[in-house]
Amino acid sequence: MDLERFDRQLLLFGREGQEKIAATRVAIVGLGGIGSHVAQQLAYLGVRRFALLDGDVVTISNLNRHIGSTEEDVARATPKVQVVARTIRSLDPSAEIVQVDDSFVTPAGFAALADSQVIFGCVDRDGARLLLTEFACAYDQPYFDLATDTSDDEQRVGFGGRLMIRTSEQGCAYCLDLLDLEEVRRDLSSVERRAEEYAMYGVPPDALDQRGPSIVSLNGILASLAVMEFILFITGIARPPKRLLRYDGLRGVVIESKDQPRPGCPYCAQIGKGAAVDWLR
Repeated sequence: MDLERFDRQLLLFGREGQEKIAATRVAIVGLGGIGSHVAQQLAYLGVRRFALLDGDVVTISNLNRHIGSTEEDVARATPKVQVVARTIRSLDPSAEIVQVDDSFVTPAGFAALADSQVIFGCVDRDGARLLLTEFACAYDQPYFDLATDTSDDEQRVGFGGRLMIRTSEQGCAYCLDLLDLEEVRRDLSSVERRAEEYAMYGVPPDALDQRGPSIVSLNGILASLAVMEFILFITGIARPPKRLLRYDGLRGVVIESKDQPRPGCPYCAQIGKGAAVDWLR
């Protein structure tokens, strides 16, 4: 490891901290606007061992926010995992990268997550968030869940996001009431069930996958919050990490939530049980 390259950040957390960062195996699930930001920052920071998981390809609508993507990638329908791996290797050619160009709910995805030490969840849907929460609890892995949010209450348009960090002592997205359980139910429904709902209620299956606005600057703020907390956690500067941070874009403030997890969480109850609660077995 070339310590001269990291000279300025060593002033914050020293050689020992840098070595801990370099040794940490990180998985990033979801390589869109937020995930591509997270990957780039971690590579700059000196993380050298990555697992990248996303089954999507680059489209024209990604170019307003997806770090590293080009119009040529759109023309070639380049997988996002390849674009992000390319970005990482442009900063560190010797980085070790496992690429899973598929859902994380696959044998390859499961293996990549199980081999990681920290998971960043940068997904769009709460169904995926719940599955990642279940995995992180079962294998007792630190899990950084990032989400942007916009709202319109007819008086003003709000925007911001949140960062939730799951560790053994801190609760999870479920018991902190961060998930839309109706969205979870829809996301995890079978294709047949979605078709039935369409026939019954007139809701097209595609409408269940609608996504909100995504802006490069907002994504970057959330990614930076997460990577900063990762630094504090891995180097030991601040432990335990903050449980929940909320960013209010209109006010320009970050607030540490003091919300406590609800007792009796079925997912936190599975901490450390590993394959006994693995959805693939």
